[in-house]
Amino acid sequence: MVGHRYVVENIKNELTQPGQWFLDRSKTPWTLTYLANTGENPPTDTVIVPQSTQVLVATGLQWVTFQGITFEHDNWTVPPWDTHP
Repeated sequence: MVGHRYVVENIKNELTQPGQWFLDRSKTPWTLTYLANTGENPPTDTVIVPQSTQVLVATGLQWVTFQGITFEHDNWTVPPWDTHP
């Protein structure tokens, strides 16, 4: 979002616009609440729920270039503020 420093996602009480979603992982099975965009059909569309928390691990590299790499569908979350240096 232009002019915004943070984007907050996955807050059920804040769903107001098409394309917004909330994934409730507090119970099994998980429940996805989604406000569909025009032309979308959530009961028949494919939903991808990320499971991987790491998509790339590298140590001891020198003179390495990554090109044409795309990261999608990861389950990385921002650590709590008190764990940042």
